[in-house]
Amino acid sequence: MTVKLNLKNIKDKLKDNNLDLSLCDLKEVPVREIASVKKARNVNLSTNLLVSLPATFITLKQIVKLDLSRNMLTELPENFGEMTQLKYLDLYSNQISRLPLSLSELKNLRWLDLKENPLTEAVATVAGPCSNLNECQACALNIVNYLSTVKLLIEEEKLRRLNNTTGETEKEVITTATKKDTKKKKKRDSEKEYKTNSNKTEPLIQNKNLQDNNDNVLITRVLSYTGLLRG
Repeated sequence: MTVKLNLKNIKDKLKDNNLDLSLCDLKEVPVREIASVKKARNVNLSTNLLVSLPATFITLKQIVKLDLSRNMLTELPENFGEMTQLKYLDLYSNQISRLPLSLSELKNLRWLDLKENPLTEAVATVAGPCSNLNECQACALNIVNYLSTVKLLIEEEKLRRLNNTTGETEKEVITTATKKDTKKKKKRDSEKEYKTNSNKTEPLIQNKNLQDNNDNVLITRVLSYTGLLRG
């Protein structure tokens, strides 16, 4: 049975700065109602039926201590790292296999429990056993640093790929421009050669025409002398 809490129910469960919503069979987080209770800095949502958190969950920025243990969460919102006031986060016994990179922004996080989650081998190794206070404190520091490194590596890889793509594009542009310049140069050389050859041929034609005229004059004179040419 799904339980829905109204604002009055929420306020009734508030004691000082502590809002205890554990064991309420909640399938959804009453974000709007919790947001209305500004004093709720320590929120306990443990032992419910939560499978996911809404994206609006991060509007609860006043939360410093958050207990989500013993639910069925499979992941956290990608923007979870916007809850920058968070110092204590209990995710014990859920179904979380991956953590959003935005957790790297939780610079105030001092305590984190990730036990009993199907984490990837790499993340589980970084998190450690989380079996006592010191290990949970180390988990918080190590996970934030680890995700910061992963985020940086991803950004560097994206930049490298962008540079490679830009480089290839520039090469294509240069190659195309070079081909065009070569083609233009060949055309100019061809035109120049044609003009040169034309200039060389013109005197030859003129000389040939002059020679033909001279020959005709000579033939006329010979025929005239031999009496073969009649007026």
